[in-house]
Amino acid sequence: MKPNDFKIIFDSDTHEVDIETLIGCLMHTSNVVQEVNKDLATEKKIEVKIKALEKGSFEIHIELVEKLIQSIFSNDAIQYASGIVTVVGGLYSFVKFLGGKKPKEIIQKGDKFEITNYYGHVTVIQGDVFNIYNENKTVRDSISKQFSVLEKNDEITGFKFESSQISTYIEQDSFSEISKKIEVLENKVKDPIVETLEDKKILIIRPSFSKDLKWDFIYEGQQISAKMDDEEMIKIIDNGEQFSKGDYMLVDLEITKFYDSDLDVHLINKESYKILKYKEHIISPKQSKLF
Repeated sequence: MKPNDFKIIFDSDTHEVDIETLIGCLMHTSNVVQEVNKDLATEKKIEVKIKALEKGSFEIHIELVEKLIQSIFSNDAIQYASGIVTVVGGLYSFVKFLGGKKPKEIIQKGDKFEITNYYGHVTVIQGDVFNIYNENKTVRDSISKQFSVLEKNDEITGFKFESSQISTYIEQDSFSEISKKIEVLENKVKDPIVETLEDKKILIIRPSFSKDLKWDFIYEGQQISAKMDDEEMIKIIDNGEQFSKGDYMLVDLEITKFYDSDLDVHLINKESYKILKYKEHIISPKQSKLF
């Protein structure tokens, strides 16, 4: 087998696989290959080609080639495709090791990771395999969906990924566990995004006369709570200036968006707003009584 080839092998007493199972598995394997290709961060475009169906057991021989025709037989293209095959094979081996559950412990050791799984077993995997599985939701979902397809076919008693570098066999009893979706194994903390907006007019709903308590405002049609960080404002309050519901303030407003690792996005929460500088008190005209 060439370094840019691999096989997917279905164990089945009938030596047959229904078309839905076959297409589903191949589609999800192709998705994993393309995502690994993207995460390895080059501009190469890879094609996933079925070479032939092997006789005997139900084996599918797959070859990865670069789309540029002049590069198909080049050493660089074969070496690069071989790297993809190695990572894809490592991913199947890793999901078998995890068994559908988050690991108990993750220790980084240079460019590798020592993983202790839910059952207490320990293995060491390459950094590329860990990082791609941990950070690429499409890869995790594609593998989960692939084994969900296999789980529904009682005739498939095992699944094997085989290349010149790695061979991983997964028994039917493990299909159900591996089909369960696992979110990120280890959260990567990203710095908050901080924005300062000057001269913003905000409507007071509930003032606060303690520096430890937040004020309630309306800002751009939404109710917010913000801590007053301007010491001069505290002195103004202590000197007796009255702030009432319905008044406005002109301020410099700080908005902080905090990273949510589950959604992989920065979000506004109850701690996001802060008044950096008070500039002006705009008293709302009060309606006079008729009687």
